Parts: sequence; C-alpha cells; structure tokens
Amino acid sequence: DMNRYLSIIRSEVNRSTDIIGDFMLYKKINVLKEIMDIGVLLDEVCGEIGLFIKNKGVLFESEVLNEDIYIEGDYNKLKQVFINLLKNSIESIDKECGKISLEGYVLDNNYYIYITDNGCGMSKEVLDKIKAGGFTTKKNGSGIGVNFSNQIIRRHNGVIDYDSKVGLGTKVIVKLPIVVL
Repeated sequence: DMNRYLSIIRSEVNRSTDIIGDFMLYKKINVLKEIMDIGVLLDEVCGEIGLFIKNKGVLFESEVLNEDIYIEGDYNKLKQVFINLLKNSIESIDKECGKISLEGYVLDNNYYIYITDNGCGMSKEVLDKIKAGGFTTKKNGSGIGVNFSNQIIRRHNGVIDYDSKVGLGTKVIVKLPIVVL
C-alpha cells in the first residue's frame, strides 16, 4: 500500500543524505561515469520526490524531455545531488501555497536542469557563502549537501548556480554537457 512505499522512500531519501555526509569525510569523492540517459534519471528523481512531498501540501511539477539525451555521468551520485537540491527546496517552503518545479532542456550541447521554488529565498550574503560551501542556514544542517552537490557537478564538467531573492524563492541551475553518440 501507499504508506509502506512512502516510508520506504522517506528512509531512502534520508539514507541518501547520510551517505552524502559520509562522502564528505573523504577528500576525494569517487565518481564512476558511464553513458547514461539523463531523462531516465530525472524521471526517477521526480517520482520519488513527488511521493515524498505528497502530504506536505507542496505542488510539484516537472517537465523533462523524454527524448534520449545522454550524458557521461555517475547515476547514483547525480541522483543524490538532485534529491538533495529538491529537499532543500522543500525545506525552504514555509507557506501555504508552496510550489516546486523541475525542468530540463537542451541548449548548445548542454542539458540544463532548473529547480525553482517559491520558498523563503536567500540573501546575496547567504548565496555567496553557499557557493563557497560548508555553510548552512538549517538548524541541524552541516552545509555538506551544497558542497557535495558542487563537487559532484564539477566532476561531471558541469556547473551549478543559484539565483535567489529573499521572500520570493530560489532557482537552481545545473548545466551538464551532453554526449553526442
């Protein structure tokens, strides 16, 4: 039944977050890249997050290109990055009509993933610190997640960027190079 699945997914998401913490203990994060379909990965991430936030009163929308778009990536590490980014969005929402969207599209041999929320947003000072890594605004956060995400995306020759305004929300932009087969 649904509740059993929800608890499994919750524990999976929490386990992923714990794994991230473990990884950060090691200076070098091991990335094992293979040719993979980014759409398949994002569909899986969206499915899990959709169930995860089902009873949080947050509207989640995703628009991912279903054509075969390949990148050279570490499936599990990238999955952790996107779940982590989406969890940050969920945790930033402190109002009734919370909205999160994930969109993916192609431009100039890169695949762009936009994660947009209407959460509490971040100031310029916080944004600058977040990009430096090891900084958190969460009560029991370690700042590890953002640092981990940055490192993983960099190892994929990608870029992760944040656009945010206090009170209006945040847009995270992840850019990953496409492999032309």
